[in-house]
Amino acid sequence: MKNKYSYISVVMTMMMVLVLLSSCNSSSPSSATEEDEKDHDHHEIVEGMAVLNKAQREAINIKIGPLSPRIMSGVIKTNGRLKVSPSQKAKITSYVGGNVNSIKVFEGEKVRKGQILATIVHPDIIKMQQEFLGAYNQLDYLKKELERQKLLFDNEVGSGKNYQKIKADYNALLASYKGKKMQLRLLGFNPTRIEKGQIYSSLTIYSPISGYVSDINVSLGKYVDANSEIFTILNTDDLHADLNVYEKDIAKVREGQRVRLKVTSRSSIELEGEIFALGRELTGDSKTIVAHARLDAIPEGVYVDSYVFGDILTTNQSTLAVPEKAIVEDGGKSFIFVLDPIATEKLEAHDREDAEEEGKHDEDDHEAEEGHMHEDNWAFRMVEVVPQFTENGYVAIQIVETLSNDVQVVMDGTFYLLSDMKKGEAKHSH
Repeated sequence: MKNKYSYISVVMTMMMVLVLLSSCNSSSPSSATEEDEKDHDHHEIVEGMAVLNKAQREAINIKIGPLSPRIMSGVIKTNGRLKVSPSQKAKITSYVGGNVNSIKVFEGEKVRKGQILATIVHPDIIKMQQEFLGAYNQLDYLKKELERQKLLFDNEVGSGKNYQKIKADYNALLASYKGKKMQLRLLGFNPTRIEKGQIYSSLTIYSPISGYVSDINVSLGKYVDANSEIFTILNTDDLHADLNVYEKDIAKVREGQRVRLKVTSRSSIELEGEIFALGRELTGDSKTIVAHARLDAIPEGVYVDSYVFGDILTTNQSTLAVPEKAIVEDGGKSFIFVLDPIATEKLEAHDREDAEEEGKHDEDDHEAEEGHMHEDNWAFRMVEVVPQFTENGYVAIQIVETLSNDVQVVMDGTFYLLSDMKKGEAKHSH
């Protein structure tokens, strides 16, 4: 009987403790249950969004702007090398064999058209002039003899056979004389001077174009024959780009299209130009044609055969575009962040309610109230996009959903927003 009363006493004591705890909890306006409800309401407003207050936005330098069309060009990726046109590259030979007597230039030196590059000496050079001078003197004699024989023939005094022979000899010698005269002019000699007995002792090699000495393939005293390349001169003022266009893209490329290129060795150098000619033959295993592009300007530090890469601009079109930094990747898809005005407005209202509630319980703490009232929270949500192509740091995009005309897009700082959103999702998943 005693155990029965002891059991009833314990039960009654436990019930009294529970009633007291319940009474304490229901009498506290800032109970854990009420706080949980507020957090739940806040979470519902910004679920799936990133929220930053003013201080946070300034700290990470968030930049927003309108989503507006931009003139963009469809592009074809290309690469190639810088070249000089055939008329601005000279391979220089001596025309005749001889020994190099002097070299007047250095490799890399800038030369002008007609400037002396080297001199060559050889007995055959003097012999050529002597043969020309002999032909010149013999031609003068035959000319006078032909005139005399013609006069005799016309007066029926001389033999017609002699006249015809002298005429044939004269014409043959005249042809030989003219040929030797042309050869001497090709060598840079003045035939009139040689006819006066002034013989050149050496052959002078001149530059046929203005440009830079690219190669010097001789040394003093070396014998060079008529086919030996002595110098190479390049005029780099007329550089153009030879660009590779793959077979699948050939139909999209035409003359007049603009190109934007960078030099591989110096990526800070940008080149612009225009296609002026297209190859008509596929080359090598790569199955490409060559597109020749004339450059608008040739900056310092650019050389022949420099490797270049870039874009051929195929079409101009107005399309929605954002900076490359505005796009983030998540789950294999591309997204931009936009300011959500409705969620932001709800956040402001929610913050005002919290501030008013806090003000009722702590009217003396005016500074705390003001700070809470002006948190200035902004809500940002992700919008899926499909990138099309990139040009000059901007990406043409297609937007999966419909956005308002006055939408504000985050142009920079999207990485931090994605991190904040992921952090919020991880927090509320527990």
